[in-house]
Amino acid sequence: VEGMIGNGYSRELAERIYEQLRGFGSYGFPESHSASFALIAYASCWLKRHHADVFAASLINSQPMGFYSVEQIVRDAREHGVEVRPICVARSHWDCTLEPGNRPGRMAVRLGLRLIKGLKAQDMAQLIGVRGEAAFRSISDIWRRVGTPVAQLELLAKANAFALAFGKDSRGAKAQIKILSGKPLPLFDETEIAEPELELKRLTDGQKVVLDYQTFGLSLDQHPIAFLRPDYAQRGIITCRDALKLPNGRHVTVVGKVQTRQMPSAANGVIFMSIDDESSDLNLIIWEKVGQACRDAVFYGGLLVISGTIQREGEVVHLIARMVTDITRDLEKIAQRDSTASLTLEGTGGSGLEGGHVFNTRPAIQINSRDFR
Repeated sequence: VEGMIGNGYSRELAERIYEQLRGFGSYGFPESHSASFALIAYASCWLKRHHADVFAASLINSQPMGFYSVEQIVRDAREHGVEVRPICVARSHWDCTLEPGNRPGRMAVRLGLRLIKGLKAQDMAQLIGVRGEAAFRSISDIWRRVGTPVAQLELLAKANAFALAFGKDSRGAKAQIKILSGKPLPLFDETEIAEPELELKRLTDGQKVVLDYQTFGLSLDQHPIAFLRPDYAQRGIITCRDALKLPNGRHVTVVGKVQTRQMPSAANGVIFMSIDDESSDLNLIIWEKVGQACRDAVFYGGLLVISGTIQREGEVVHLIARMVTDITRDLEKIAQRDSTASLTLEGTGGSGLEGGHVFNTRPAIQINSRDFR
């Protein structure tokens, strides 16, 4: 104020300008910041609208970042007509790439090797380089020509990366990798190792999905809850999609896998949560009192049953939670399920060959939500 007075402004005007600036400073954005953010938002919306395939691949390749997980990005892309193809040792690069798609004017997204947990970029760069010289003929051909460590080949097998190239599912590929050891010798540089055809137990559909989630955090085949839906339907638990269709004020019970939790410091203890099932996403509002009463489930649960009331304002729908129950242990049942039948298959809970295990996989899917404060 004194500076403005010194520059010839009246005290009344100087104090009025100061109060306006102080009020704006408590909530306002600089214009340059607003303009920059608006440009990024517009460009992102335009890209997703006109090039959803490019948008999805770019977001996945930029991970870890932002609010949404790879699983959510892939699901949203597929719901907007983008074809997403599985990881393949003969076609995938480290990053997600675009391939000619089945729809005119639209490319398909090939998932990249970067999504496989524990895979090393250096080993895969070498594999991709050798692959460019001549296509691989078999798993042993990769091991012989590239020298890829057996442990890395096992991760590729667990991700079902040999299925398209060699017709070997996770279990069959892992069985053939077991005969490889150490490093290939120069004597065998041009010798193809015979890969025995073994009679293996078929993986259940549930086991395949469990392996997918354990290996790269998503599955292109089934959502985990699809295998448990018959059980929940008998208890009157509806899908998220059906909940989104209900009128304002309707009481409902849903089940969902936690995607994100938001606990803003300015929200007075309110928790915002996003869940999903095989049908759709659903946003929850959990008041502080409910959050404290159901604290363990709200803060630590991965698979939840939520009872509450639909809040609808136009096209915006939330579920106001009244009760939250943690049922994460239900995920342990998935490996024993085939298709979506409510049936436990005897003898399929393990994951090995007759006389020896091929995979020692954990029976349950681990839910890794994104939590923000």
